[in-house]
Parts: sequence; C-alpha cells; structure tokens
Amino acid sequence: MSRQAAAWGSLIAMAVVAGTIALLSGGRGTTLPNSLLEGTPTAEVTASPTPAAFGAVNRDDGRGGNPSACTTGAPCLHITVEGNGSVQVVSSEIVCPPACDIELGLGVVDIQRTNSLDPEQEESARLVEWGGDCALIAARTLPRGGVCEVMLDQDRHVRVRFEDRPRLAITVTGVPGRSFELTPQTEQMAGNSSAYGRRTCAPTPCTYSYFYDLNTEVLITPNPPAFMHRWGGECADTAAADRAGNPAAPCSVLLNEDTQVSLLWSDVRCESVIRQNVAPVTNCTFDPDE
Repeated sequence: MSRQAAAWGSLIAMAVVAGTIALLSGGRGTTLPNSLLEGTPTAEVTASPTPAAFGAVNRDDGRGGNPSACTTGAPCLHITVEGNGSVQVVSSEIVCPPACDIELGLGVVDIQRTNSLDPEQEESARLVEWGGDCALIAARTLPRGGVCEVMLDQDRHVRVRFEDRPRLAITVTGVPGRSFELTPQTEQMAGNSSAYGRRTCAPTPCTYSYFYDLNTEVLITPNPPAFMHRWGGECADTAAADRAGNPAAPCSVLLNEDTQVSLLWSDVRCESVIRQNVAPVTNCTFDPDE
C-alpha cells in the first residue's frame, strides 16, 4: 500500500471516530475536521447543540401566537380568533379567548365553536373560516362551522374567523292575533330554522329578533294582508292595505346591516272600512287614506 493511500485511510478513520464521539456526546460542541482533500485540516467547524425534544430553545417560528406562554416544552397550541366569537378545546374545556396559547400533552385534540346557552349570542355571529393547521375545513358548509381535529406532535397554529350576522328586528302593534311570514330568498346557515316561517303576535305589541347571514334577502308577508294598516322602518315605502280593498304588499329587505321593520294592524272596529269601502267609523284608529 502506498503512503498516500495509507494517509487517506488514517484520515477517514479519524472522521468516523469523531462522528461516533459526536453522536455519543449528544452534539455538545464536538470539533470535526473540515477538509480531507489536502491530507491536513485547514479549518474547524463546531456542531450546534441539538434543540430540546419539542423545540423549547426557540418557539417563535414567525406564525403568530405567544411562544413565551408555553414554557414546559410540551407541544403548544396557538389559536388566533378574529371577530366576535370564541372556540374551545373539547377535551380540556379551555376557551379561546382568553386562553389562546395552550400547552397540552402529545395526542389529538378537537377544536370547535364554544357552546352557548344564549340563543342570541349563538346566532349573532357565524364561524366562517378556519386557517393554519385547520385550513382544509370548509366552515361555511358545516353546522356551527364544523370541528377541527389537530395532532399535537409539535407546536400547532390555528386561526378562526367569525362573521357578524345582521339582526332583523320586527315590531308588531295593533290588532292581536295577526301574523307575518318570513321567507329567506338566499341560502341560510344549516339548521337555522328559526329564521323563517310564520309568526303570530298575541297579545300586542310583539318584538322579534332574527339573525341572517350577511347580504341575505328576506321577504316579509303579512297575513291576512287585507288588514295590514301600515309598514314602518325599512319597509316604510311598501304599500299597505287601502280603502279600495287592495291588500298590503309583502316587503323585501336586504340585510347588509342591522335592520328594523314594523307592522301596524288595523283596529277590529275599522275592518269594515276596508271590506265595504265606506267612510271611517267614529273613533276609528285606522285611516285607510293615511
């Protein structure tokens, strides 16, 4: 064997031994030869220490959250909520907000919209979008925005966006026992049956609140229309019943913001005014020419 070959063999053996020592020492700054080409090392490189098992050395990966809130080294779940709503980690019942940087053990957790006993709070905003590690969930197509399953084998980031839903407030006065019907003209949130159908007011006055998705068009139809004295609010320009016996027209509203509508039913003593097309009776509170 030539001297050059022997030198190469020695250098290779040194490299193998150095690599073995690096592995056994846990990467604690072991010095390795940087060049074997000339037979003599010309520079040295120090290997970086191996981070802790869950990345506790530097948890800020630029994706948001508060890394300093997670200190034990267990996987950290960072949740960002946009809009007026909250979510909860089902297994632990932790709610975000306020607790949005959560250390949990290894495993799988489910995240969903927070359950509320207040129907108005439940309906006033809708979970419309998941992001981050839950980005594949189509929230708009699922009841209550769906549920996201997250594998906590490392730090995870989840973004949730809520969208406010406009309120339709309807006030009914006048003769009790009359009704109106709500008919949404566009697709609604799955299971939102309370926002359509017939409502009967007795006794008067009555006030109703309904929440719809943004830019939903809703048709409000009085029943019976022949005795609907006056529309008000957003429907003020809609035709009411008149002296000639023409019934009140339905009112259509586009809900791009909170909207108020009122219906005034004629007094029982005045219904003959419309039926018979005669002059108003004494003390009649319904003036069909108004």
